[in-house]
Amino acid sequence: DMLDSKTAMTIFYKSADLEDTLAFAFLSNSNCARFTAFDHNEYMDASAAFKAQVLDGDTAAGNELFYLQAMGGVKAQISLPDIEDFFADGPVAINEAKLIFNVYDDGTELLGPPQLGLAMIDEEGDYVPLVDANEVSTYYGGYLNDAKDQYYFRISRHVQNVLTGKTPNYPLALLVQGASFRANRLILYGSDVMMNAENKMTLEVTYTKVN
Repeated sequence: DMLDSKTAMTIFYKSADLEDTLAFAFLSNSNCARFTAFDHNEYMDASAAFKAQVLDGDTAAGNELFYLQAMGGVKAQISLPDIEDFFADGPVAINEAKLIFNVYDDGTELLGPPQLGLAMIDEEGDYVPLVDANEVSTYYGGYLNDAKDQYYFRISRHVQNVLTGKTPNYPLALLVQGASFRANRLILYGSDVMMNAENKMTLEVTYTKVN
């Protein structure tokens, strides 16, 4: 326990004019600066599919499966390029837009992260929270549904703002929430209908046409 009152790093030393050994304790408490360093061994032991997609830049492979990892690991970039074209016939009111991700079972007993995060990536590469993230977490989502092996986000206001031009259709970053202190990782199905007919990544939109 690094915050325990008995935790310390003690240096023992002698000075030139004293024979006795002296000691100085560097305390570890809540006032100390902290940093975290992670080493994934350059993914030398990763699967060939992971290396091709993440290290070699084969982003098209993410249409079938893609990866998320905490502790300095990988994130995913999600694009929704067809939203504006789909609703090009006229204005609509978005009743609900739900972005759904299904977990791929890789045969291990490792648990996926309890929560994922979703944010826009602006022109500077900074992460910008979606307006829907201001809603209560039980509505917005991001949590693992154990029964369905699934995560979802309600992004209704975001989609509405994109359609009205209030918000640019930035790509979205999908990541492990609390990645600095969680060690979870997981594989998710991509959006390829032919490869993942039942489990594909889906944006479900309920809307009303506005006259």
